[in-house]
Amino acid sequence: MDQDKLKFYRGLLYGLRLKRDSFRVDSRFHQAFEETVQNAMAELPSDLQSMIPKVTIDPMFGACHEAREMLLEGEQDLLLSILRSPLQKAQFKIVPEQARRELDILVPSPAGTSAFEKLGGFFNDRLGE
Repeated sequence: MDQDKLKFYRGLLYGLRLKRDSFRVDSRFHQAFEETVQNAMAELPSDLQSMIPKVTIDPMFGACHEAREMLLEGEQDLLLSILRSPLQKAQFKIVPEQARRELDILVPSPAGTSAFEKLGGFFNDRLGE
C-alpha cells in the first residue's frame, strides 16, 4: 500500500479516536469519509497534502473503497476492532492518550497534528450518533 495513503488513514483514525470510542460502519460512514477527504485539502498543511487519497465511490452501493481500506488497515494496525455482522461497528482499541502520542509521532509538525485533529472532529461531526 502507498505509504502516504496509509499515513493519512492512521492520522485520520487517531484524530477520530480523540473524539469518540466507536462508530457505526454504514452508508453515513462512507459519506462522512468522502466529505472528510474533500475537507482535508483545506485542513492539511501543503507539505502533507500528497497524503490525501483519491476517493472512489461505488455508484451502485454508495460505498467508498478507501473507507473500507482504512477500516481494514486500522484493524490490521490494532487500532480498531471491527464487530462483525458484517462491518456494522468499529470499536477503537487504543485510548485517546495513545492516539495523541501516535499522532505526534506520525506527524511531528504541530500544524500537521492539529490538522488531523480537526479532520477527526470533522469526520466525527459527520458520523453523528
